Amino acid sequence: MTDIFISHVVADKALADKFVAFLKEAIGVPAKSIFCSSIDGQNIPLGDDFNEYMKKQIQKPKLVILLMTPRYMESWFCLMELGATWAQSLKALPVVVPPIQFDVISSTLGLKQGWSIDNNAKLIDLRQMVQATGITLEHRTEHDWEKKRAVWKADLGGVDKRDSQGGLIVIQAGIC
Repeated sequence: MTDIFISHVVADKALADKFVAFLKEAIGVPAKSIFCSSIDGQNIPLGDDFNEYMKKQIQKPKLVILLMTPRYMESWFCLMELGATWAQSLKALPVVVPPIQFDVISSTLGLKQGWSIDNNAKLIDLRQMVQATGITLEHRTEHDWEKKRAVWKADLGGVDKRDSQGGLIVIQAGIC
C-alpha cells in the first residue's frame, strides 16, 4: 500500500526526483512508503498495466503530494490524479511551482491550503505534515535535517528563470 503518492508530470521528473530525495533523506520517509511513477524503484513494476497500477496506488494513500507546474496543469493524466484525489477526499498537499499561482488550487481542490515550493519557511510544515500521517519514519537528527534543508534552499535559490514552456529551471539542482 502506498503511503505517499507523488502526483507529477513525467516532464518534471527531475523535480519529482529532488522532492522524493528530500522526503527520504531529510524527513526519513522509507522508500517503500513512496510511490512516484517516474522514479526507479518507486514506480510501476515491469509487466504491470500502467492504468490499473496507477488506480490501485491512488486508492488510499495517507498523503497525495501534487507537484503543480505548468506542464502538470496541461497533462490530462495528472488532472485525472488530481480529480481522484478530490473525489476520494484524500489528504492532499498541493505544491505550486511558480509561475503557477495559488488560485489554481482553489479552482481545482477548493479551499485546500497549499505550499509554494519556493517558500523555504514551509519546509518545517512539510516535515510536520508528513510526520502527522503516522508513517513510521527512519530516524533523522536535527543536524541531518538542517543540512538537507540548507541544500534544498540553495538548490531552489537558483529558481529565477522559466523555459519556453513555463517549466522550472534550477541551475544548481539541474532541475528542468
